[in-house]
Amino acid sequence: MKRLTTKKDWENKYASFKGRMLSKFVGAASKSFYFNDLLRLVKPYLKPKSKIIEIGCTPGTVLINLSKALGLEPYGVEYTQEGVAITKQNFVKLGYNPKNITHADFFDQEFQVRHKAEYDVVFSRGFIEHFDDVKRVIQLHVNLLKEGVCVDIGSAKL
Repeated sequence: MKRLTTKKDWENKYASFKGRMLSKFVGAASKSFYFNDLLRLVKPYLKPKSKIIEIGCTPGTVLINLSKALGLEPYGVEYTQEGVAITKQNFVKLGYNPKNITHADFFDQEFQVRHKAEYDVVFSRGFIEHFDDVKRVIQLHVNLLKEGVCVDIGSAKL
């Protein structure tokens, strides 16, 4: 599968996040159509403390808002060390376990095997359009799901 962006592209993007207080954005996402639609979609299938993972999770805003709104245990996977550091800092600031943020390549077979069928909700926003094989990206999202739960993939570019 061909990547349409580089690790350096993401490191440059995340450099602008440094020192930004995520806490002022927590709650703001709950006013968006996407957020409310996702809540409506997933709420019937979840129990409190269900596990949710965001693929490409930096800075963690939507992940934290969904976790708060639904009483979920948040996890994230991030490709760059800079992105991991930013998201872990935001988790600490808001009282979430920073160990739930994994520095890994989502496409790595070891990651996929280790986390197969582990999560109740798998979601990404603005992730899949950075790869040339969208079908494969979706299959790998589904691989992380427990049976009978849901995946949500959002992209403004597809």
